[in-house]
Amino acid sequence: MSSSPVNPHIHSYSKFFAILVGFSIPSLAFGRAVFATVIGLALIFLVMTPLFRVGWQTLIENMRTFVGVLIILVIFSWSISAIGSDFPGRSFEASTRTGLFIAIAVFIYAALSHDNYLSTLCLKSLILTTFVASGFALLASSMWPEIYWVQRLKGWQSTPLETEFKGYSSLIVLLTPLLLIGMMRFNTLWKAAALAGITMLFSIMLLFVNRSAIAGLLSIAMIFSLAQFFCQKYRRKALAISTVFLTLFMGVIFWLRYARLYIYDGRPALYKGPLESDWFLPIWLIDFQRQTIWKFTLTIWESAPWLGIGPNTINFLPGADLPLPGDDHLRIMPAHPHNWVVEILAETGAFGLSFIILTITVTGGYWLRRYARNSDPAILSLLLISSGYWGSGLFNFSYWSAWWQLSFFIALAVTLSLAQDRKL
Repeated sequence: MSSSPVNPHIHSYSKFFAILVGFSIPSLAFGRAVFATVIGLALIFLVMTPLFRVGWQTLIENMRTFVGVLIILVIFSWSISAIGSDFPGRSFEASTRTGLFIAIAVFIYAALSHDNYLSTLCLKSLILTTFVASGFALLASSMWPEIYWVQRLKGWQSTPLETEFKGYSSLIVLLTPLLLIGMMRFNTLWKAAALAGITMLFSIMLLFVNRSAIAGLLSIAMIFSLAQFFCQKYRRKALAISTVFLTLFMGVIFWLRYARLYIYDGRPALYKGPLESDWFLPIWLIDFQRQTIWKFTLTIWESAPWLGIGPNTINFLPGADLPLPGDDHLRIMPAHPHNWVVEILAETGAFGLSFIILTITVTGGYWLRRYARNSDPAILSLLLISSGYWGSGLFNFSYWSAWWQLSFFIALAVTLSLAQDRKL
């Protein structure tokens, strides 16, 4: 379908809300302050519409479901961990903020799913903004860095960009499944815009050599392949799809192996740590810096195995600011462990990690059963977004990173509003 007909009874504030939600995630190309402003304005418009009451009703109803109870248990277990933290205020803020972001996502989902026009408008806004934002990021990164510095109010300067858009390139795992929905639902012009957005995001990812995003895309490809075995409509093609995935996976592994030979060549000057045989994984696959950080994190977990040391506090512990062995330019804990599993394990303990893994597993299984029943691309996209987020999160940002976490929940909310069966 190309679009949904305009409902004359939709409040104009509801339309502004839908447009701003679609604008939100791609707006991170222009800075996190822009992202926060866009989301804030979207919620203000939502409060001024009757859909806000629908959001409250949806939130209350779903708090009583099995998944809702699991989420409450997750937040509760993390809050218990915060009590014993050396920084209880910081820990409580991190744990409760996750609950707030989930509630915001439920409100967004409830409002957008109230009418096809709103969810369609939101998706078109996302496609258009991704096209513009990715074009801006690609031009600033490859040709005209001046437009980036001007946008950041730092004057007209030609200083080349280094890692400024690496975070934005990580959004490929959240935006690509949504853009693919747009390619399936809209006419040729919107298809072209969505395809261009995906292409530019992929180019930015390669330009900044974002290996965590590549890991997220591999996770997406793996879940996509596995999901087809459960869907009657595509089961005959599942084996061929899985073969393509395995070929792609092996290709990436070989590429990493040969593209990172410099690690061995530069070892006498740059690498002072143990030999490769002393690491759990080859250092050409996972750099020794990350593996050192993970080892340190697991040592911290051993001091508080059940409830952890408190959310979002590991980089404040004694010894966290020491130089990382083998790389004096990094601290042994540079803000966070770059792996959500070991981070949550150390900071919320075995209980906190068990509850969130159980929630992820139950939710993923529920979505998989729904996809098996109706072959809905939007439900498949929920699985892909989730796999991309958790897969790339094994190597990139802190789980408590507000912009990354909220982007994930918004992406899920928008995708679910586009499903044939819109129930949570």
